Amino acid sequence: MINTKTVVVKSVTKKQPKALPVRKPKNYLNNKDMLAQWKLSSDQDAITDTFANMLMLLTKRYSSKVRFNVCDTFRDDMESFALLTVSKVWRSFNPDKSDNPFAYFTQVIKRAFYQYQNLERRQRDISNELLIEKGQNPSHAYMVEYEYKDFDPEEAGGDINLVAGEEFDLADIEREIEELAELKSG
Repeated sequence: MINTKTVVVKSVTKKQPKALPVRKPKNYLNNKDMLAQWKLSSDQDAITDTFANMLMLLTKRYSSKVRFNVCDTFRDDMESFALLTVSKVWRSFNPDKSDNPFAYFTQVIKRAFYQYQNLERRQRDISNELLIEKGQNPSHAYMVEYEYKDFDPEEAGGDINLVAGEEFDLADIEREIEELAELKSG
């Protein structure tokens, strides 16, 4: 008796290793490249296209911070003002003092944003004061900012201080309210 077994041969395929994801550079700009472009721009006495793109990218990334999440037109105006400021002061970077142009231009952009916000606030205040003179209501932000500027708690009836855990009696409070009402009427 012959024992016949069928042998099944499976084809063996090698698994391909997974393709590694393309690693993006950690920083979108680096000091070495910015410094080289600044020196090139300084030698030419004009901002190179690459350096201008770096400054625009820096401005765009800085404006995407949460504190500047306002309407897009306002953000676009702030970016434009910051780029205008950077284009005025780019020559004032001194590589002898610091070899960190990224930090220098980030500070210039940050201060330009705050300067623009202060300019806009002044314009808003002027507009709201004109509205008040004409007998109309100012913006809500103006009212919140300036309504309590001259607030005097003594004129408003004094301070009410409740200490956490302090027990109070409703009858005592009602009695005090009646006494205050009598003082004001009498």
